[in-house]
Amino acid sequence: MTKQKKALSLALSAVLLSTVLTTGCSTFGGQESQVEETDRNILVETAYPEVGDIALTAEYIGKLEPAESVMVMPKTSGEVLKTYAKVGDTVKKGDLLFELDASDLMPAVNLAKANLELTKLSAASSETQLDQAVLQARSSVIQAKSAYDNARFTYNDTYGSDYDGDKSDYNYRKLKAARDAAASSYDLAQQLLELTEGESLEENKALIAQQLVLAEANYQVQTQQLGFTKVYAPIDGVVEAKNADEHQMSGGTSVAYYTISNKGSMLVNFAVPSSVVLGLSIDDPVAVTINGEERKGTIIEVSTAADQQTGLFAVKARIDEDGSGLLTGVTVKIAVDTDRAEAAILLPVSCVYYEDNKPFVYVDESGAAVRVDVTTGINDDNRIEILSGISKNDRVITTWHPNLMDGAKIMVADSNSAESSAANSEGDEA
Repeated sequence: MTKQKKALSLALSAVLLSTVLTTGCSTFGGQESQVEETDRNILVETAYPEVGDIALTAEYIGKLEPAESVMVMPKTSGEVLKTYAKVGDTVKKGDLLFELDASDLMPAVNLAKANLELTKLSAASSETQLDQAVLQARSSVIQAKSAYDNARFTYNDTYGSDYDGDKSDYNYRKLKAARDAAASSYDLAQQLLELTEGESLEENKALIAQQLVLAEANYQVQTQQLGFTKVYAPIDGVVEAKNADEHQMSGGTSVAYYTISNKGSMLVNFAVPSSVVLGLSIDDPVAVTINGEERKGTIIEVSTAADQQTGLFAVKARIDEDGSGLLTGVTVKIAVDTDRAEAAILLPVSCVYYEDNKPFVYVDESGAAVRVDVTTGINDDNRIEILSGISKNDRVITTWHPNLMDGAKIMVADSNSAESSAANSEGDEA
């Protein structure tokens, strides 16, 4: 045989002796196994299901806002005399922010004060007059009673109380007329006293008191307006906006001159669809990504009414860490667990096969591959929840082979099956 023929023969022999290798699905550790067919058995790897927690996460876009933010507006009109804080300044509650010109309000304050003093004097004088009128009425009653008693005594002493004398008798007519006139005067004095001491007195005193209250209220209002010319910070925080300049005219409460935010606690507002909102609850954790940095948060509010325009439900979460360095209105990314399962039976996604959209797996039973239909739950990129069909003690085939089917003979090649079995046994004993 020539050298060329020998070379060709060796090449053909190498081709005929070459083997075909296949790659199976990855296990939990992420390692790939090379599967071969040894004799008539399929070489496979197996693993016990993991028991653990799994969550389905969705991401949304939201905006940051302070938990406490106040727009400060003047409560009276006037010219801005001076401002004491600028944007970015940190202020404390009670710090003076700006001051309005009070000179235009002073005439009204002085007038109200003068009117109050005059009303006080008038009230005191009116009450004195009312008291004097009562004393005068009481004195008149006493005098009228005395006059009536004297006239009646004189008449009775002369003619007797039951005497119906001769009307032609001049002295009789005179004494009787004097007695009757004194009785009328006494009755009238009593009526005047009742009017002076009764409802009329109370009404007059109430009217005087009301006039005094009105005068005091007017003075307080004018004094309060004067106090409104100095505007103070209502909370601790940072000045985020300022719309007041010196010598600017204030139109009253229509414009916010300062916006102060307490950024010790920051909130995130975002919106979710109806399919997600039912799975959210107060105190659920969220992950908030701000400029590439992830921070932990907690849901504090979940709306039960959809927005009429978007159809979405508003959700509010609080950043758990101090938010002093965060910017108001910044767009952030929020990751929310929309569904979760705890202590669930988990398998690698690649171990679950589908036929007519029905999931199944292969398990090792006495050296044979047995197909088992399963019910699946939620899944992430790597793992899937198994709701029924297998238990944590079943050895699931984790590698793929073209000849893998129900009833196929298998040979377990994975080195971790024993360790997995031991771990599951320890879990059962615990």
